[in-house]
Formats: sequence, structure tokens, C-alpha cells
Amino acid sequence: MAAANNTYFGQRESLRELNGDRGTFTGVFRRFGIVRGHKGKSVRKTVLLESVRDESGVVVTDHIWLGSNKIFHLLGWRDGDLIQFSALVGEYWKDAPDNYIRPDNTARMIDYGLCRTGGLRVLERAA
Repeated sequence: MAAANNTYFGQRESLRELNGDRGTFTGVFRRFGIVRGHKGKSVRKTVLLESVRDESGVVVTDHIWLGSNKIFHLLGWRDGDLIQFSALVGEYWKDAPDNYIRPDNTARMIDYGLCRTGGLRVLERAA
């Protein structure tokens, strides 16, 4: 979707509508990961959640990577656990996929994510 200023948006239109709001979400935990910084100099721990839903049960994204910290690892999550958490919806710039055709040849796009997570708890343990 193109904005008036030729900015292109990612796939998370449901989160775009919630930009700047704090809410309660649920998601299915899949795994921990890491993101390497520029030239591999820094590492940031992450957590992958799938089927992320808002308080009404509406799917806001099929998956999301959240920044992780020590508390995430101490909770003993397993693949398939249903997690509840609060988070702030915010926008960020990301590199557009290589196969994304950009009329103005921009290499970046706006997407929406969740940050400042809190109130983490397991609602349902995976079998």
C-alpha cells in the first residue's frame, strides 16, 4: 500500500490501525532466535510468536519477532505454548524484500511491530 509521500507499507495493516496504542495480545510461541547487527557486531535475542491476536481474538499478524530478554527464557516456554502479553504497537523501517517492486526504487518500507512487552504469562501449555 502506498502513502501519499511514496512510502510503502508492509503486510501488518491490522497493527497499523493500532499504531501508538498499548494492548493485550496472545500468540503461539515457536522458538527463540537472534538478530545480528550491522556487520555481525552485535546480537539481539528474539522470540517468534505465531497467530498473534488482539483482545477481541482478531488475528493481527500471522507471526511476529519480539525482542527478548532474560525473563522470556526463565518462563520455560515450549513450542506451541499459548502466551498472553501486553505490548505497545509501533512502526519501524525495514528493508523491502528483493522481489518487491517499488515504483520509486526505494529500498525500505514501513512495517508495524510490538515492543515494550510486559505481563507475560502462559495461558495454555502445549501438549
